[in-house]
Amino acid sequence: MQDDHCDLVDDKLITDAVERALGIYLLMGMRGDQAQRASVKVDLSQRIKDLVEGGERDRERLQVGGLKHLCEREDRPRVRGH
Repeated sequence: MQDDHCDLVDDKLITDAVERALGIYLLMGMRGDQAQRASVKVDLSQRIKDLVEGGERDRERLQVGGLKHLCEREDRPRVRGH
């Protein structure tokens, strides 16, 4: 029962951090269409989940870690379509 409660708390923590980081990132002028934004959200969710699984529980640190990840992702070289 304890593990179920921890999982629910972690899920809420992850969801909140993802939504906050993504909201700020969008305000910063994220470019892209809906499909790209969905991809960004999946990537961000995984990054924040990794941080939580690594022991981070501070909401602000998770949010900042997510924003940092998004900014680093933005700097990645892109493969151009044909």
